[in-house]
Amino acid sequence: DESLDRTLSTDYIVHQIALSYISYIAGLSILVWAVRLFKKQNTTVNPIKIENASSLVTSGIFKYSRNPMYLGMVLILLGLTFMFNLIGGIMFTLLFTMYITKFQIRPEEEVMERFFGADFIKYKQNLNVAMNQNKVARIVLSAAAIVHLLNFLFSGQMSIWGYVIPPVLSLFVSIFLGYLAYILKP
Repeated sequence: DESLDRTLSTDYIVHQIALSYISYIAGLSILVWAVRLFKKQNTTVNPIKIENASSLVTSGIFKYSRNPMYLGMVLILLGLTFMFNLIGGIMFTLLFTMYITKFQIRPEEEVMERFFGADFIKYKQNLNVAMNQNKVARIVLSAAAIVHLLNFLFSGQMSIWGYVIPPVLSLFVSIFLGYLAYILKP
């Protein structure tokens, strides 16, 4: 029935848009919260000038993540991914995460350890890191698996670069991505 197909298609689009906005707003909120905490403690938010850091921020969102600004950026990228280009966006988000971890987070943490010594080491040891490559990769893979599962459940209306992804293929992709997310070490 054509009206049922239209309803399922509309429902899927609504879910995709909702997931996009939720991810985008969560990422932006986390990013703004983290920047405000830095400003409140009069320390630099400039990742290029980490040597200008004047204090170690461990309150607020920093109780849950050493790198909430980057986590916010990843969630913003995922929000854009869900809205505009699923496959390309996931690939870009994974590349961004790997790049930022290797070339920004690790060097930043080395500087922080030199500047703040035992305080930073204790902070690192006490914190369950929310932003390391495997956890972010697991989040991205899980999100992609959910999107494909939604495609399977809501009649295959997802398209990537103009190609409609059949629901059965989405089911297999969802299982595969879910499995990859499961086997990555936390």
